[in-house]
Amino acid sequence: HEDFLEVVLAARQPWPAVFLKLLKGQATDMSEVDVYLSREPSLLMEYRVRSLHAHGAVDDACTLAQYCMNHPSHRELLFFREMYLLCLWQAGKLKEIRRQVQFIECVQQYFIVQHFVAEGMLDMAATVSSSYLIYQWKKGEFCCNKELVRQWCQIQHAVDVSATAMLDSARSLAMKNEPKVLHLLYFAEALHSEVGKDSMPLVADLLLRAVDIDKPVTDPFFHPNAPDDKTGYHQSAPMILSYMAVLLEDDYEIRCASQLTSFSISPDLDQYHVVEAVTNLPEEVQGTGVNLSRHKRRDILKTLRKLRPRSCGLHPEMSWEQLKPHMLKLLSPEERDKLLQEHIEAEHDTSAFEEIGTSPAKVTVSKPRLPEKELVPKVSESDAEDQVVLLSDSEGSCGPISPIYSGARFGLDFATPPRPAKVSSIVDNVAKDSPFVGKEE
Repeated sequence: HEDFLEVVLAARQPWPAVFLKLLKGQATDMSEVDVYLSREPSLLMEYRVRSLHAHGAVDDACTLAQYCMNHPSHRELLFFREMYLLCLWQAGKLKEIRRQVQFIECVQQYFIVQHFVAEGMLDMAATVSSSYLIYQWKKGEFCCNKELVRQWCQIQHAVDVSATAMLDSARSLAMKNEPKVLHLLYFAEALHSEVGKDSMPLVADLLLRAVDIDKPVTDPFFHPNAPDDKTGYHQSAPMILSYMAVLLEDDYEIRCASQLTSFSISPDLDQYHVVEAVTNLPEEVQGTGVNLSRHKRRDILKTLRKLRPRSCGLHPEMSWEQLKPHMLKLLSPEERDKLLQEHIEAEHDTSAFEEIGTSPAKVTVSKPRLPEKELVPKVSESDAEDQVVLLSDSEGSCGPISPIYSGARFGLDFATPPRPAKVSSIVDNVAKDSPFVGKEE
């Protein structure tokens, strides 16, 4: 209360000469200006800036607000930065606004724009919000970007009455600048939430552009067959495919292709169950409910086909019974064992596991050619001429060969996996159809 009375009394007094020199651009001793700014309360400086702006002295208010927002005693108050941006916008200095937003923190930017919206200055809020988004996209920053993009969509929707005009503004903003992959995904999600089905063509374009600008991995350490294999693994592909499956979920074919492609790039049990649920949806749920042209759908499906490794054997038109063996081959041995245990407990069909050699397999070995001094795995006689050998997971056996290894867990398309060390006692006599032994190169 005492501070307020002091401000009211000081506001009625003549302004110090140093401030008059500052407004006229005649201040030469900046140390004197700094001393006076340190002494004046922030509330009093706010009153003076508001008074100048209310009386039409926009340039003077802009000058005083700029000094205050850069001074240590007053920089914490967002009012001075808001007033400085408002004066720049009223003066038509849009380039200076784009330069000034670089010095604003993302959280402060959010509240500054919200304050402009609360005051009814939607055009001003849209200008500042667009300028900050362009700056973030150019610098590759992601701080509060999801909230800022959602805020921009809400403001632009209020400025542009029709959805078509709003989508045109969004397309111009996204295509004429340089957003990164995550920026495009956040933008597509915000447009889908704000506009709805009318935004599907633009959402599809944003997702396709995210795939295009995502650089594939060509490092031989991660992709040994990069010079020969044209299948490029994209770093952000799983995240892009997740957004595509959610935003375009009304189109069953695109949704199924997205989930299959995501599984082929990064196979795990969670994605396995998602693909199982999607492919087993009833026919009445399937359909093309997305507002996309035939040309756009063809481009999306073609892009998804290019992202899938050629050796995965997965295709959206395959049934679940056809997909299951190929998907099991892409899982790690530990994941297959866990999934097999779940099937056994639920009394589900386990024939697909036997096809890839998850369960113990029987191998026929000729009796006379077995060495006498070497250790032999578990043996049970079947007749006078042959013996049936059960290969276990002990250290002595070669064990099942996983169809993936090393970097293949990240979706890389490798050539034939390296074979483990052979057991000299049975390697020359195992059956050719055993799933546990790789073929000769």
